[in-house]
Amino acid sequence: MTAHSITIPLKSGTNPSFQFETLHVESANVVIQADPTQHVLPNIQLELNSIANNTTYSTFLWHHTDAEGYQSINYPKAFQNYIFKLTFTTKDDIALVVKKIDFEMPFYIELGRTASIENLNMTFVHCIGEWSEDIHGNQHSAFNTYNISLSEEHEQHNISFTSLDCADKKKLLLTWKQYTFIILEDSDKALKLQVSKI
Repeated sequence: MTAHSITIPLKSGTNPSFQFETLHVESANVVIQADPTQHVLPNIQLELNSIANNTTYSTFLWHHTDAEGYQSINYPKAFQNYIFKLTFTTKDDIALVVKKIDFEMPFYIELGRTASIENLNMTFVHCIGEWSEDIHGNQHSAFNTYNISLSEEHEQHNISFTSLDCADKKKLLLTWKQYTFIILEDSDKALKLQVSKI
């Protein structure tokens, strides 16, 4: 454990609860699906329930590796001023890392949740699915519109944007005050952000 992070070893099944600063993490449940015929890392899912400042947070962290070795993850996830992520080298060496969120640190924020870095608060307010149709009523493009509410001390601001264009792999940059918000990934359930000070 350092001043800004804690690493908790995990085992398959139910794990003990723990406290980190104002954050209480209830007993976490880990499911490991290892395929003995594959020479890839196991598929891991962690059910996480936590409480901070009288607010509860329930989520899943998962790591999936397919037969070709492609890895898919949905963390680190943000909750208030903390992020949660998994680290592991084998199915017997898995840990949950809890850190304070900092600038330049990529993280996922789920719909309806707030992440905080110092005095900056970011809430993923909503995602609205939209589409366009041709004159015959055929849908030919679909996209989402996202809204993030920002606040710092007594100032508030909303930023809105549409889905990233997956074909060109470009990231979206938005600014407010002295902050730059890089939208790395988007979905109807979570956004992957990176925040920098200008």
